[in-house]
Amino acid sequence: MEENSSLTVTTSNGPLTVLFQEATSPALRRQCYALAGGHFGQPLAIEQHEARDEYLSNRPLTTRGGWRVWCLVRLADESSAPSSSTIAVVATCKTIRREFLVREGHEGKTREEEGYCIASVITHAQYRRLGLASFLMRKTAEWIDDHRSGGGGGGRRASVLYSSAADFYVGFGWAMYDALQADILAFASPSDVEGWSDLPPTRLLTRDDTPGLCERDVEILKAEMDEHQLAPDAVLVANSPSANMVSWQHDRCDFISLRANGRAPEIKGVICEEGDTWAYWYHDFRAEVLAIQRVAIPNKPSLRRTEMLVSLLLHACEEAEKWKFSKVVIWNPAPEVRDALKLLEERRGARYTLRERVGSDVPSFRWRKWDGEKEVVMVPNEFYAWA
Repeated sequence: MEENSSLTVTTSNGPLTVLFQEATSPALRRQCYALAGGHFGQPLAIEQHEARDEYLSNRPLTTRGGWRVWCLVRLADESSAPSSSTIAVVATCKTIRREFLVREGHEGKTREEEGYCIASVITHAQYRRLGLASFLMRKTAEWIDDHRSGGGGGGRRASVLYSSAADFYVGFGWAMYDALQADILAFASPSDVEGWSDLPPTRLLTRDDTPGLCERDVEILKAEMDEHQLAPDAVLVANSPSANMVSWQHDRCDFISLRANGRAPEIKGVICEEGDTWAYWYHDFRAEVLAIQRVAIPNKPSLRRTEMLVSLLLHACEEAEKWKFSKVVIWNPAPEVRDALKLLEERRGARYTLRERVGSDVPSFRWRKWDGEKEVVMVPNEFYAWA
């Protein structure tokens, strides 16, 4: 990371000097959480949002440096040093550990690799349009790239973010990727659909099912990536559908729901064991939608694949209706899932749309530049990787 971690800009009130640093003290973290909570914290109050972030910072995915809060602090004047009386957070973001699966074109095997997700990027309204967000992201990217030993830098090659302003991050190395989304808007449950009593049987999933299924899913995805045709100078990357990744979102959901609704959702997904096909979901109480985290589809032929997926989607609709959500959301649905959606519509049990997300949660990926220019291919890019 560059030694110069301060920036001075001109405001209507005179010069403003800010210092880039990690928020390690409780007081500074509280200021960061309060700033982010005012924009991203709904439906929680600011105090509940702070408690939520402290809770999420100590999950299996985020312990031991997997959750770091960064900020720009305002100095009283250009000559002053930061102290408890002069610190005021004007911008903040987080780096959250991500588990990736990576295969480079010159290698035959897919390996596991850690990286980061950048989240909750926000500048105080009073200090926008001064270049502070650009400075914050440049310094954060430098820290991610920095491979110094002894904790001096993040030392990771891969990072992702999800943004409503993805074009802003392109200049810092985060390239935009496809953001296709299917929305199931009119619900139907298995009992509502006439003539479908012969659908493949399913079993609802709870948190206890997650570790074993995720372990299998990771191995299946690694094997599929090993077979992918890849140019020598390309990199194939997937957000790992690991138990740590999937369960972190469940922890987030449960924390919010316990405080907003007095109870947490027990059902986390559904499996069709006949076809070894399953789906996890995330209850998004802020947007009031049920987001399908991951649809695991084994890479083997099945005569009833579409019907199996229809059965999973019907249970997702039932879960969404139970929580009075407006829709079921599927990110980058695979061709097999789109076939199932068409069948749902043809049988008049549900209505869906396909659209490209432009103004929200557009995925962007960054590969460390000094490793050379690489063509980065991302699969499968589903909701379980969002933060």
